[in-house]
Amino acid sequence: MLHGQPVHLVRLTGTGPWCQHTTGDALFFVTRGALRVELREHTVDLEEGELLIVPRGVEHRSVASVEALVLMSAPPLDGEAAGQSPVP
Repeated sequence: MLHGQPVHLVRLTGTGPWCQHTTGDALFFVTRGALRVELREHTVDLEEGELLIVPRGVEHRSVASVEALVLMSAPPLDGEAAGQSPVP
């Protein structure tokens, strides 16, 4: 747990759905590969060892053209069932 939010090490490929978290920030730390995080206003490209914090309420989605290993922490999405993993 990080500030009361679950932390997951996940393998990401492809394009995730647009989402936003109203109760806290989302954290992406790339441990292997590369990850693009698209925000409505701009795009952030992350490589191994780089970290991005998406502020609470900002819409975002992850894009990985090839598999990336990412440490993620995010509060549940609005309406998400308790105990369910966050969706990038």
